[in-house]
Amino acid sequence: DQIKHPRTASFSGKPNKVTAYPMPTIPNTTGVRSSLDPAPASGETTLTGYTTHDEYVFITSVYGNEKASLPAIANAVTKQTALIDGYQPRDLKAPVPVDEHDIAVYALAPDAEDAEYTPSASRGLGVRAAAHYASDAMSQQTAYDIPNRHGVTDVGVWLTTVYRAPDATKAGGVVTDFVQALTYDNGTKADSPKGLPKAPCVSGVTAGGSATYTCWVQVGRYVGQAQGLELEKVQQQISAQYVILTQADQDAK
Repeated sequence: DQIKHPRTASFSGKPNKVTAYPMPTIPNTTGVRSSLDPAPASGETTLTGYTTHDEYVFITSVYGNEKASLPAIANAVTKQTALIDGYQPRDLKAPVPVDEHDIAVYALAPDAEDAEYTPSASRGLGVRAAAHYASDAMSQQTAYDIPNRHGVTDVGVWLTTVYRAPDATKAGGVVTDFVQALTYDNGTKADSPKGLPKAPCVSGVTAGGSATYTCWVQVGRYVGQAQGLELEKVQQQISAQYVILTQADQDAK
C-alpha cells in the first residue's frame, strides 16, 4: 500500500536534487549510505548518513560545506557506534524506573501556567539524556559537557533542573562554568534574587529574539537551575529550589 501526502497533487515546484555521496568505511559497521541535499541559493548542503549497526540505525545530518561535512559525519558515526556498544538495554517487559537514583524528587513542579512547556512528570536521568531537555538559553552540547566535566551522573528534570555532583567543589564548578558559558555566548549578568545573592543569574536571547533568564543555586553537592522568560519568576523559582535543596540528601549514592 502507498500513503500519499495530501499536498502531493498540488505540488508544482521541483524537488531538490538528491545524489549519492561517497562515504568512508566506518569500522565495526555494515556500511554507511548517504544522501546529499544541495541548497543552490546558499551554496551549502545537507549531507545525511544512514548507518546500520547491529539492530540500530544511525541517522546523522550535517548542514554546511560539502567537503567539511564528510569527516564530521564519519566522526559522529564512530562516536555513536562506541556509545551504542556500551549501552546496556533494559528488559522491555520490566517497569521503567522514573527516578531510580532519587534526584528528580528535588526538582520544582510546574504550576498550571508552566505545565504546557515542561515535561509531564519529573524524571531522573543521566547527563546525556538530560541534555535533550536543554532550554533555548543553552545548547544541548553545553548542557552535556559542563555537568559531565565535573563528574555529575544524576540529573533531575521537571520545571527546574537539579544536578548532583560527587562533592561540593565539583558542584561549584558546575555553577561557575554554566555562568561563564552563557555569559560568553552573548549573555549578560542579571540580578540575583533578593536575599539570595549566592544564586547567580544570566540574561540572554532565544533563537526567536525573546529575552530569557537562567539562575543557578548550589547547596552542597547539589545545583539547582531555573530558566524562563521573566526574570522575577525565574528568581522565585530558584529561591524555592534553594529551600528544597537544603533538605536534599548530601550522602546519596
